[in-house]
Amino acid sequence: MSVPCCKKTGAPGNGVQFRCTILSRRMKKKHQQTVLWDAYRRTTYLAHAPNGDIRIKPGRRSPALDGLLNERRLREWAYLTAYNPASRKLAEEKNLRRQRELIDAVRDRGLAFLEGEGIGADTRWPAEPSILILGIESDAARALGRQFGQLAIVVGLAGQPARLVACDPFLPRPRRP
Repeated sequence: MSVPCCKKTGAPGNGVQFRCTILSRRMKKKHQQTVLWDAYRRTTYLAHAPNGDIRIKPGRRSPALDGLLNERRLREWAYLTAYNPASRKLAEEKNLRRQRELIDAVRDRGLAFLEGEGIGADTRWPAEPSILILGIESDAARALGRQFGQLAIVVGLAGQPARLVACDPFLPRPRRP
């Protein structure tokens, strides 16, 4: 199966022309992955802390998060959700149940966490209740993300920029065009 893809071409003043190509399934999947990763990168990951909200953006440091980690003498953290596995919308009651299961799994591990939500730049996608887990290693967080069907999570170390990482180590991370 192929998908048509048309692009505008032509120089200014010469009129608009379209060049159409056919994308293979593999190309379509790669394009969809790139679109998802771009959406994840543009999302603001918010955590509600006692002293005010902490905002996390991939590729940027969060002084508020660094302060919290320093205060608790922790170095690592991860931000994840159980909502909408593989970025496919589920019914609210299923999402709520999955999120409770994620919180129970984190509590069972004895880890501290703050609740929040991931707020996408595209307002057509609803904010997703999420948690900021303090003191969790990146590999353990990725495994937890996989357990709850997530494609990617945000992780980091105190004093360093947040990193968007694939939960599946074999899923290639799309590069920016």
